Amino acid sequence: MNWPNLFIIGAPKCGTTSLAQYLSAHPGIYFSPIKEPHYFTFDMPGLREATDQASYQRLFSGAQSSAIYRGEASVFYLYSQAAVPNILQCSPNARLIVMVRNPIAMVQSLYAQQRLALAEDAPDFATAWRWQEERLDGKHRPPLCAEPGMLQYRQVAQLGAQVERLFATTSPEQRHVIVYDDFASDPARAYAGALRFLGLQPDGRTVFPKVNARSEVRSYWLQWMLYRRRWPASLRWAGRHVGLHKVYELLRSLNMRQADKRVLAHDLLEELRTTFRDDVGRLSSLLGRDLSSWMAN
Repeated sequence: MNWPNLFIIGAPKCGTTSLAQYLSAHPGIYFSPIKEPHYFTFDMPGLREATDQASYQRLFSGAQSSAIYRGEASVFYLYSQAAVPNILQCSPNARLIVMVRNPIAMVQSLYAQQRLALAEDAPDFATAWRWQEERLDGKHRPPLCAEPGMLQYRQVAQLGAQVERLFATTSPEQRHVIVYDDFASDPARAYAGALRFLGLQPDGRTVFPKVNARSEVRSYWLQWMLYRRRWPASLRWAGRHVGLHKVYELLRSLNMRQADKRVLAHDLLEELRTTFRDDVGRLSSLLGRDLSSWMAN
């Protein structure tokens, strides 16, 4: 069966897109053309790009016989209760890579990403954080959010609990954890560590561009209009003369900007620290590394 045997399983906004791009260029690895098929998240059906076994396995049909690994990178596998058990049932010897990050930075970046994808319509992160409980009851659900579990920022960023669950079901030889701080400061070293974990020789890569940097939309309304193709008359006129695709790409690029780091209100920052402090302590114990500085920054 054409099951993959390499998975980057999370977490979101922790550098997974960059690592997946680096690994996909290695001659010993074939990566799915869809980075995040989320096939194994049976408990989060709205995430699944590939919904049946045949279509999922076709994603890896292009792998050459020389490829030691066939991989994909679905960032909510770590969060999902079902994904890792499902992966191991189909691919018992699969290698699993996890990337973790300061949860306070992670949830803010995830919020910005969800806004970009129109899966989040809260006007700011503070509102999105405040709406979490009500969203469990179906309130404030964005119309284009296919999987409401993605908006439960508190749960998504409980990385200590998720890594603990992973450690309980896998052997040390099967899993590899990368701390985002290390990856951001020295991607070459982190990449070399991933190759050693996979038993692969270095491929000579010396350039490590940052991929999928945190971005945000200037106007949620304009992003919505572009997505729905609801063009005002003036834009339809412009499209007839220069091409709708060109107008679309121009507006989309103008509506994007690099997201600046937001200064959180003191009360909210303290609430986030209180929320995540014990879980960060749990992650520290699991990794044998003091991550308490995350709660001070």
